[in-house]
Amino acid sequence: MDEATDKRTCDYKGIRRFDRKNPNELVIDTFNDGKYTFRFTGNPRGNEDFKTTTDMPTIGRAGARH
Repeated sequence: MDEATDKRTCDYKGIRRFDRKNPNELVIDTFNDGKYTFRFTGNPRGNEDFKTTTDMPTIGRAGARH
């Protein structure tokens, strides 16, 4: 995916882990589809942005158990 208009969906339970190699890169490792690397342009992303993104699957998993 090279364009912002491209999209993929993944169930939260399908995400194995997130890796943050630097402030402008996020790697999402899935159980079935491998790794997706996202490179952000512009200002570096802070820890709060990263935490917000990585907390979503955790919240989704917890909600699915109830």
